[in-house]
Amino acid sequence: MPTISYRICFYHKDGTPTEEQWHNDAHEAWETFRLFAEPDSFEMYTRIDLTEVNWEEHQDYPLAALEFPC
Repeated sequence: MPTISYRICFYHKDGTPTEEQWHNDAHEAWETFRLFAEPDSFEMYTRIDLTEVNWEEHQDYPLAALEFPC
């Protein structure tokens, strides 16, 4: 398992359980996260966040979040 991973969490408006996407590459994670900064996301999600996960330190570091009004 890599030392650092990146998790994108999707919090759905309709109550669907939170979805997670995992990436091993920071650039890929940021590119994927940016794809959701669009009007369609407002209709589906309340929040999307990107977190760096350091497995050695057992620590999560929030990097960015998109918040959409309910």
